[in-house]
Amino acid sequence: MINRKMAALVAVVLLAVVVGSAATAMASCYYVTLDSVDGYLSGSGDEDLYSVELTKGVRYNFRLSVGYGDDFDIWVYYKVWDGNSWEKQYVAMGIEGTGVDESVYFTASRNTRHYVEVISWVGRGDYTFSFRRQICN
Repeated sequence: MINRKMAALVAVVLLAVVVGSAATAMASCYYVTLDSVDGYLSGSGDEDLYSVELTKGVRYNFRLSVGYGDDFDIWVYYKVWDGNSWEKQYVAMGIEGTGVDESVYFTASRNTRHYVEVISWVGRGDYTFSFRRQICN
């Protein structure tokens, strides 16, 4: 049986959950570009490698703009030492089809250097790679 004190406590907890959820929903978030680079891949199998330091708990976006007829992908990972060698731990991949720009979003799970491979599966040509960070007010 719930008494008055218990009912009041439940009401306060529920109110806190509702207010907290509303505050989270009202937060204004946007992305800022931290860096952008133009590159060129010479054909299937060619790749460029970029590295960036990421902060745990922050949401990031990597974008790749490709030309018509090109199928370039992006793979994002960090490395972990397993005692004998460095192992790649993939956190995001953009693997859309031919002529489609790539965009991956993810939240960094650790403070560490991350690597981004820009890979040509089909075609050759120019691309623009940009790196963005989410900011919330």
